[in-house]
Amino acid sequence: MKQPHLVFIFSDQQHWRAAGCRDPFFHTPHFDAFAADAIRFDTVYCTTPLCSPSRATLMTGLMPRTHGVIDNGVPLRRGTIAPMLRQAGYRTAYFGKWHLRAQPVATAGWDEQNGVCDEYVAPNRPLSDSETCASALEFIRRIDPAGPPVALFVSFDQPHGVYCADPNGPYPPGHVPEPVVRDDAPLPASWRQRERDILVDWAAYYSARPNLYRKTLATDEHAWRRYREVYRACVAAYDALLGTVLDALRSRGIYDQAMIVVTADHGDMDAAHRLAFKGPLAYDEVQRVPLAVRMPSSMRRGGARVDAESLISLVDLHPTLLECAGIEPAGGEGISLLPVLTGATPRHPRAEAIIEYPEPAVRTIRRGRYKYTEYPGIGAALFDLSTDPDELHNVSESRAHAGAVKELSARLC
Repeated sequence: MKQPHLVFIFSDQQHWRAAGCRDPFFHTPHFDAFAADAIRFDTVYCTTPLCSPSRATLMTGLMPRTHGVIDNGVPLRRGTIAPMLRQAGYRTAYFGKWHLRAQPVATAGWDEQNGVCDEYVAPNRPLSDSETCASALEFIRRIDPAGPPVALFVSFDQPHGVYCADPNGPYPPGHVPEPVVRDDAPLPASWRQRERDILVDWAAYYSARPNLYRKTLATDEHAWRRYREVYRACVAAYDALLGTVLDALRSRGIYDQAMIVVTADHGDMDAAHRLAFKGPLAYDEVQRVPLAVRMPSSMRRGGARVDAESLISLVDLHPTLLECAGIEPAGGEGISLLPVLTGATPRHPRAEAIIEYPEPAVRTIRRGRYKYTEYPGIGAALFDLSTDPDELHNVSESRAHAGAVKELSARLC
């Protein structure tokens, strides 16, 4: 059987609810249509809610502690998926945000690229999303549907542009009234005030432009709403570009011949818990991401569906791509999704997902109904997501949950 084309499209800082098919506040008609024609996974966690470590995981199939990219700006010093795909006969291409510096071992293997460099060292610079899209469209235009398979990676920056939001600025064009969203404390009420203050200050220190929003959002309802509106506009801008790329794949006859993956590197707080941006606060808004995968027609078994039961980690996507390409995954830390995607099994076997924020060393485990996080020098948080999906009630000090705390803490060691 001919190897399928592989197309991997991902956004930057899009949380799992930031799609119209999940929350009508967001305008994402192109993702929604794609997800309705694909398998949409609803419980998907990044390995780190930070750009470079998460992207290194996507490229290597390794956890941050293994691949060594523990912060933005730390270079990736391992080989990526590109040489493996090229050796298997694929023509490889990467366009857009790279964010992994420029060690030769890490940048090797791309037949075509625009952006695979140290973007912050002159004369290099970060690509705009319009440039990324133009490069991808030009590559797609030259694909021979009857020729060798291609592996195309398209990395967009939006909705990362929310960092340009101004709490004192106007609403963006196209403003719509925002629906009622929960208004809870920065951390669950069961945290003692001192712990809460320390943790919020600590998160602000590790987040970009924190002082604009940390206190403003807590007191100014309009600033809070403006943040959400800017984020919504950024998500919509990304969705328009996603639609352009998907349309190009259809027009060239590639769409039905490819495994197409659409996801994000990590999320954004989006004003939930009165917090903004990303950072070491371990909530689903920064840790959980969208994921939809459409299989080529030759490998499809049945129609589109939503898989709300399977627990997925972004580390699983690397072996999934390899296995779909006919390459035996070896040495990685993920579990291929291919049996779920082809219908060979109804549910992914992953029992737990580990999410790390390496500097500072915050570690989270999602297992079954629980999500448990250890904040060094501050405390722990345990949420029973079966009864508390919004993570509002920290039960880590509850006697009834002592056994769960002990078990999950041991699994983080």
